[in-house]
Amino acid sequence: MLRGTKLFFEARDHFKKHGVYTKALEGTYAFNEFWDEETRRCREGYSNGDFNITGNFYFYLNYNQIQMKDPRTGRKTRDFPLFTDVDYEFFNLLKKAELTKKGLILLKPRRTGFSWKLSSIAAHEFNFYKDSFTVISAFEDKYSSNTFNMAKEHLNFLFNTPWYKPRTPDTSEFVQAKHLKKIDGKEVWVGYMSAIRKLTFKDNPFASAGASVSKFIFDEGGIFPNIKESYNISEPTWRDGQDVTGTPIILGTGGDMGKGTHAFSEMFYNPETYNLLALDNIWDANMSGRKCGWFFPASRQRFGIYVDPETKVKTDLIDEDGNSNQVLGEKAVLEERHKKANDPIAFRDSTTQYPLNTSEGFLISTGNIFPTIALKEQKAKIEGDPNKYLDSNIVCDIYINDTAALELKVHDVKRPIRKYPIRREERFGAVELYELPQKNSDEEIYTNRYIGGIDPYDSDEAPTSVSLGSILIFDRITEKIVAEYTERPEKASEFYENCRRLLMFYKARGLTENNKLGIVTYFEQMKSSYLLAETPVQLRNKLEWKANLNTSYGYNTTQQTNRYGDSLIVQWLKTNASFAQSSEVKNSHQIYSLALLDELIQFNPDPKLNFDRISALRAVLIYHDTLYKSTLNSTSEAEEDNVNQWSNYFSKVNTLNNSNIMYSQDTNSEVKARDYSNSWIGMFEK
Repeated sequence: MLRGTKLFFEARDHFKKHGVYTKALEGTYAFNEFWDEETRRCREGYSNGDFNITGNFYFYLNYNQIQMKDPRTGRKTRDFPLFTDVDYEFFNLLKKAELTKKGLILLKPRRTGFSWKLSSIAAHEFNFYKDSFTVISAFEDKYSSNTFNMAKEHLNFLFNTPWYKPRTPDTSEFVQAKHLKKIDGKEVWVGYMSAIRKLTFKDNPFASAGASVSKFIFDEGGIFPNIKESYNISEPTWRDGQDVTGTPIILGTGGDMGKGTHAFSEMFYNPETYNLLALDNIWDANMSGRKCGWFFPASRQRFGIYVDPETKVKTDLIDEDGNSNQVLGEKAVLEERHKKANDPIAFRDSTTQYPLNTSEGFLISTGNIFPTIALKEQKAKIEGDPNKYLDSNIVCDIYINDTAALELKVHDVKRPIRKYPIRREERFGAVELYELPQKNSDEEIYTNRYIGGIDPYDSDEAPTSVSLGSILIFDRITEKIVAEYTERPEKASEFYENCRRLLMFYKARGLTENNKLGIVTYFEQMKSSYLLAETPVQLRNKLEWKANLNTSYGYNTTQQTNRYGDSLIVQWLKTNASFAQSSEVKNSHQIYSLALLDELIQFNPDPKLNFDRISALRAVLIYHDTLYKSTLNSTSEAEEDNVNQWSNYFSKVNTLNNSNIMYSQDTNSEVKARDYSNSWIGMFEK
């Protein structure tokens, strides 16, 4: 608990009262003594007896004016910043990063004044360290320009101090502390030589090449599509061989997540990989022992007064010493969300802009067509009761015994991949069954009930950007994903074989992407081509497609087919779940793969990114949609009344949605409606 923070305001309080920092005359002992001490405080920090603050923080509090709300008028004005526990923590973490030779990555809510803090860091570096070089960068010019201009405002304010330094050049992209001076009749450049440069990385991750920096700021990392490339290529600018000579700072804002979300989140959740300060993840459920960057929830540094809706008691959300009331802050955030519950877009924006945990902060506010809030709720449900939703799943290998029968071997060592994104060394997984295959009265698995979708790969070697193989098994009656296998084992053939066995175990056929033909060739060699679905009629190239060739299986992934698959995913996620007790239960509430939920939540259509489970989901839903359409198209006019009869029946009992009636296929390939009078499940009889 912070106490006595106003003791850090002596310098600025004197300025606010008298218009100067000291009344001592320039050149006097008192004047020099005052400014020597202020310089020391801005470099080394200052203590009020109870705790210390860093020099950067002292400079920010006393020698920077920012735009903030005037409590008397309610209007925005320029004033010195308030002391808050969030700012105290931030500047301490920055100091820790500097001392440990690491960078700092952080995720924050909107409207928390961090552009002012970052610009203050740039001004501090410029003013107190000779030959220092600070870079303020962003993907788009508007973000780097905004922070750069703020830094120049801080430098201009130093006109009120003896620290003010002439700048040449002084442009909209670069400033340097130097000026011309005549020495022995010659004009020479003199001064601190410290500098600040603005950079924009749009379409150019090499923008920083050649510089040598002391601070490198990456602003708005969540909308920075090439953030990893830009960071990696810029890394030599804050290194001298093995020695780290500068500090990178990467900032991301909830509600401003876009095409850079995937890369930014990968850096945030794997900070050690990028030599960034790693902290215990204390903000997310079931993440004990996991590391990440720094996050502060919207319940902290939430200015204003909370009014209890029942008692009408008013409480400051931040006290006079800068301590946040997190309990009431969280209540205020949740109440704001509740007000917007009837407007999905407003509710989503309220959640993403004012996140209470890191996963909410990484929800994409634009560009993601999937219902991220519902998916986030499902993820929270699973993480909140892992005994019910995770521990009951069967993690196993599928073996073929001496009698050619399939057997399950439950694993205590192998674990499925349940997070996204992952590091390269985390690419090994296991088969996970959410539901065992259903059987008829003869103890036989229903034919045509289960189908698969496969996202394969060809190369044995996993690239640095990890692409996994993935297969999902789908129950066409309940429209649930009942099994998953996602992994990149040492050999691609091992992945293919596990897919083959999983399809056989569920008596399913699978639709695969055929851009990579390794899996098709493997299935042919294993006499298992019958397990692969042929290219859907609507996706065939009529001039090139021929039956019984390895190119006759699967479908070609293009921008058009991906859009088609994504539209099916959206429709499936938002459709009422079959057999649910409430119409509020959607198919999105039937997903029990945490990693698939994460992919859907973090999805954006950038083709450079790997969303392997989504690719498998596209495949299985394209196959599901194809079977449904081919069934309707193959039904004769004489059977139409029968189809309508059962369509109405299933609509009433809510077993299938949108009249998705499915049929068994006879050996002569004629699709016929069955007599379901004894049991609706008869449509999947052997």
